[in-house]
Amino acid sequence: MKHKLHRISPSSLGALFATFGFVISVLTVIFTAVVMRPGMTANLNGFLSLQFKDELNPAMLIVYPIANTVAGMVAGFLVGWFYNLWAHFTGGVSIELSDAER
Repeated sequence: MKHKLHRISPSSLGALFATFGFVISVLTVIFTAVVMRPGMTANLNGFLSLQFKDELNPAMLIVYPIANTVAGMVAGFLVGWFYNLWAHFTGGVSIELSDAER
């Protein structure tokens, strides 16, 4: 059974992307806090010499998840809006569905 997807709600897609952004950023912050050890440095020698220190900025623990949530909401809204614009001219995406067998 074939169907066409003609419209996506930009607000619901934005909420979905925002949720993904929040979850991924929280996992990243937790991973970073666990991995960062006192005295840890990384030197990159090459065209540009960079040095990273072990300073974990406490503001990152709050700002990073909020920024990713907002960015996810904006990105999801834009993706939904662009899809709806594209589907208006092309007819949308054709998908094939079947009944689930138990």
